[in-house]
Amino acid sequence: MDDGAETRPFSDESPLDSLSTELLSYSTVLLPLWNAHSVLLLSSYLSSSLLAHAAQRFEAVADDSLGGQFSQLLYRRISLPGRQLSIRSAEDRLEDLRKIVNGTPPLVMAADSHGPYREISPGMARLARSYHGLVRPVSSVCDRAIHVFPRIRIAIPRARSRIVVLFGAPLRHAESMGVVRASLSQTLRMLETQAHALL
Repeated sequence: MDDGAETRPFSDESPLDSLSTELLSYSTVLLPLWNAHSVLLLSSYLSSSLLAHAAQRFEAVADDSLGGQFSQLLYRRISLPGRQLSIRSAEDRLEDLRKIVNGTPPLVMAADSHGPYREISPGMARLARSYHGLVRPVSSVCDRAIHVFPRIRIAIPRARSRIVVLFGAPLRHAESMGVVRASLSQTLRMLETQAHALL
């Protein structure tokens, strides 16, 4: 966990770890990550009781593309609540976004969902701004991974690999869309670099 001043480790073996308590204490929070890291985070969720406990109130966002529908099916199989954000219908997408903005549920979401990848869209910045500073970027890297889908480069962990998951400090609330986009992009890139250094 990175609190802006230092990086603090967490593990399933540490009874004093505060990750679950901290994440579960928020009434609402948005955890954005790069799309390329989504499978690594899901693998960590399945293998870590600490992450599974911390995620029990969160909904995982997936769109209504073929890949997104597969993700929603996978979420149901592992009892992870899923939430759809349509890309096929502009009207449905606006309605899905309206429900999220009005309710601001605890969400895990790819910040570059459906591209352009590793870029923050104005829509994502607008959604992050609606969470009023309760945005904690997440990065996940692996020492032995296979990368699929050339444009996205989703990392799939190999057997006996190590995965590092890093939760960043909450982003400061900003009114400017440009500031939100730049801050979220910069933080996700910085967390990825820090996570690689921890491997």
